[in-house]
Amino acid sequence: MPATLREFAYSSGADPRDVGRCYLGILENLHISRPNLNGKGYVYHISLKKPVSDQALKLSQEIINLMSAKGLGGRNPMTLAAAALYIACCNSGENVTQAEVAEGAGVGEESVRECCKEIRNLTRPAPH
Repeated sequence: MPATLREFAYSSGADPRDVGRCYLGILENLHISRPNLNGKGYVYHISLKKPVSDQALKLSQEIINLMSAKGLGGRNPMTLAAAALYIACCNSGENVTQAEVAEGAGVGEESVRECCKEIRNLTRPAPH
């Protein structure tokens, strides 16, 4: 399960910006490219804080796969995971709010709302 730099900083008592700078420095010095994070690993991470059904987890993974294929990269992977999980829960009939999912992901509610709009726009069928 992936961990965020914020979680590493919290557990070590360091400033998250310092942890981020060190991480990027290590990648640069070892000539390692930054990993392409798409949010798939973070869905389970969020579900530990806001329990959801296995069906919603599976559907959220499918949504993230679809979004990655359509090029919705460049977003905070935790925001993408939170939005996908929210949409999956709505489609599964689970009672969860954007605020709960955003809090579980550690991102802003507005970010989740905007990402949900993007996901809905990309998954909407094209007019004939």
